Amino acid sequence: MNDELSTVADDDNAWDRAQHRLNTEHKTLQDTLSRHGNLAEAHMREDGVVIEVDFHAGGPRYRYWPRRWPPKSPTANGCLSEREREILENHLVNEVASTLQELISQAEARVVGDMNSELTTRPTSTGMRLRLRWPPRRGGPDGLEAARHRLLRQNSDAWSDEDRAAVGAFLQS
Repeated sequence: MNDELSTVADDDNAWDRAQHRLNTEHKTLQDTLSRHGNLAEAHMREDGVVIEVDFHAGGPRYRYWPRRWPPKSPTANGCLSEREREILENHLVNEVASTLQELISQAEARVVGDMNSELTTRPTSTGMRLRLRWPPRRGGPDGLEAARHRLLRQNSDAWSDEDRAAVGAFLQS
């Protein structure tokens, strides 16, 4: 073990950098979650730091990790039951998809609506009228077309299980 770790810096500066990064990442997580009424708490343990996340979901407090495992323990890989994993994935897919839906709608309204309306009132000196298009990027992630043009235009409550799986796969890729 000592041979494998011989190249790892273990001086005070390395410790300070690790502590600073941990605090910065935890603060970022707290800030991001608190915007939606959720909470992230860090707890120092003798074998590492454990982050607990409470999701409020607009009502009663839901704790998706009711059990605790030390980091990198043999049971950590199976820390979520299948049902807990499904609940968490659905929550995250809904949150991310909802945010993407808003951003895409706002961007399209700006490009198609505002900018193109402005461009139609301002022809070039030769009389040519310009317009902007916003096509999907070539070589984008699998499922981009379906997600952008169909799935992210619907309310997530209207998705079938296949639609939810497609959005999840799109977001992962």
